[in-house]
Amino acid sequence: MKNALLIQVLVLLTSFSLKAQGQADNWVFNHFGLHFHNDSVDVEEYEVGNYSRSWGIISDSAGNLLLYSDGVNVFNKNKMLMPNGSNICLVDSMWYHRCIIIPRPESDSLFDIFSLEPGNYPVAGLTHSVVDLSLDGGLGDVTQKGGIIRDSMPDMVTAIYHENKQDVWLITNVVQTNRYEARLITRDGLSDTPVVSLGGEINTYDYGGMLSVAPDGSKIVCSYENWSHADGEGFVLFEFNAATGELTRPIKFKTDMRSVTSSEFSPDATKLYIYQTGSTGEATLFQYDVSVHDSTAINNSRITLLYPQLNGLGEMQLAPDGKKYISKGGGQYSGAQYLGVINAPNRSGTACGVVELGLWLNGSACMGRTPNFIQNYFFRTDLEVDHFCFGDTTAFRITNLYQLDSALYDFGDQTYSKLYYPKHHYTTPGTYNVKLVCYYPDYIDTIKRSVIIEQLPLFSLGPDTQLCRYEEMELKPDSIYPYTTYLWNDNSIDSSLLVNNAGIFSLIVTSEKGCRYHDTIQVGLSDLPEVFLGNDTLISATSTLLLDAGTFGTPTSYNWDNGTKDRYRHVDGSLLTEGVHEFYVWVRASTGCQNADTVHITIIPEEVVIDSCWCQYYPIPANSTITIRTDDNNPKTLILYDEHGKLVRKEAMDSDHYSMDVTDLPNAIYFIRIMENEQLKCKQKLLIYRLWR
Repeated sequence: MKNALLIQVLVLLTSFSLKAQGQADNWVFNHFGLHFHNDSVDVEEYEVGNYSRSWGIISDSAGNLLLYSDGVNVFNKNKMLMPNGSNICLVDSMWYHRCIIIPRPESDSLFDIFSLEPGNYPVAGLTHSVVDLSLDGGLGDVTQKGGIIRDSMPDMVTAIYHENKQDVWLITNVVQTNRYEARLITRDGLSDTPVVSLGGEINTYDYGGMLSVAPDGSKIVCSYENWSHADGEGFVLFEFNAATGELTRPIKFKTDMRSVTSSEFSPDATKLYIYQTGSTGEATLFQYDVSVHDSTAINNSRITLLYPQLNGLGEMQLAPDGKKYISKGGGQYSGAQYLGVINAPNRSGTACGVVELGLWLNGSACMGRTPNFIQNYFFRTDLEVDHFCFGDTTAFRITNLYQLDSALYDFGDQTYSKLYYPKHHYTTPGTYNVKLVCYYPDYIDTIKRSVIIEQLPLFSLGPDTQLCRYEEMELKPDSIYPYTTYLWNDNSIDSSLLVNNAGIFSLIVTSEKGCRYHDTIQVGLSDLPEVFLGNDTLISATSTLLLDAGTFGTPTSYNWDNGTKDRYRHVDGSLLTEGVHEFYVWVRASTGCQNADTVHITIIPEEVVIDSCWCQYYPIPANSTITIRTDDNNPKTLILYDEHGKLVRKEAMDSDHYSMDVTDLPNAIYFIRIMENEQLKCKQKLLIYRLWR
């Protein structure tokens, strides 16, 4: 069964080529033309005048030119005027003729030509002529010329196939009204009575704007161009019933400034392109998503695509190669030597690929208008792909199923599907050449995509770890992969996170393709080891002092300023000079956290150690004045040191009850030395403490 399916698939994939419709393969722009073939385009010469008219052209299904007309004259495939092909309309104005040619349903030789001269006067309007290609040796001749169908018409006409896929609707607007008329063309010719629809804005200008129908016949847009309305007129979007010819459910949209010169749909009818005209910088090309007929959703979907630089834009027209071509308006001649191009009009936003100077015209210039065709010729569905991450299920979707008989996917990994919306699981990351073959009643279309299944953006925040108190740690991915977004557990979006507390921290990263990956790290918090070497102190030059760095967990390491690694440090006053010395130690606990402490030891002369405790002071603690008592009145010297051994006072004592003002000294511990005949008679520790300091 599996082998049978594979054989069937291979036959289907190799039996057909790309789209076979060729009726719109030839375009005419006055003195040059375009020929489309195999999704490419050539610029050709046409010597047919310099007027900026909108031509009607028709080719056979193989893309061979049959005839074309500017609405005034009709030319055969040899680019010669048909014998009865001149003056098929009542007025030969220079600029405003618009023409469209419709193959007569169920006929191989008859073609209906509709010529539109816009204006609100009797000889203006829509005229109808007929060409029979069986005449003049197969080159054709005009058998019916210039019969007026409707007067007082604006510059708007478009056409779309009836739901029966045979007959054709010709759709127009009536000048200075919101009346739309759809006339059916059948094998018997043009119907006498139009289908009338009312809705939307009243078109206030005869010579501007555009009427366009979606290639699947589901929607119609009417845009308004009136330069007297500098604040913008906008456009109206309708739903269209290809069975009845009715325009329904109008939604009105207003542009920001100025009015809308041109409007047209994407090949799959999901996007709408709107050009807002302007001459002082407000000219803008917009894209709207019209897949849902809702005013809010459509307005919110608007994306700015282009601010033209060299020229204003003219009209837009879809082409057989799936692209959209744009004529030019006022501006620089060099800019008019190119058609603007939207390379992928089914794509959303800037992915559609707008190029202002898109197609070089070999020295010719295009100012004004584009040709007219039955818009069904340009229907081309598209393929949307979602979920490109390895491990996910990749989803495929055909954007428009209009007239589709069947479809076949080749996922590029020797697997296939005939579903319209398949989901596929790729077994390895990589680039896959996906092919979608769409089978229609009279042609086949093939869509190709390169689908990149992306490896997940793997990274690590590192192993769980401990953080020391008062310490900061920077968390960040260990990969140099170019992530597009970061989301931490605290909702911050930076590429790194500083932490100084215990907890569980997580990060979600997103790649350019939308692939996501996450990692978590647990951070613990450890206390610092407690280290206290004691208060700063004094020792004599003949004394020693033992410093103890303490203990904190096991094992614990020590690192003194002199490079020793023991817990204890012996300070020998005899080995140090007189004055202040600094000792410090770093202690590292078993957790890896470390702390330090410093102590200052002052080395004083040996005589300081005489033990004589007969003196005293009061009050205790001292505040503003202290009184020192001794047991005789012999002359003495009072010396006062601060707790760091710095000399603060030196005064002569002339009484056994000596008072000293200490108001200027801060609260602290001090040391008193009383000298007599250069001998130490007394030493005391002095505490000064005041509540108001």
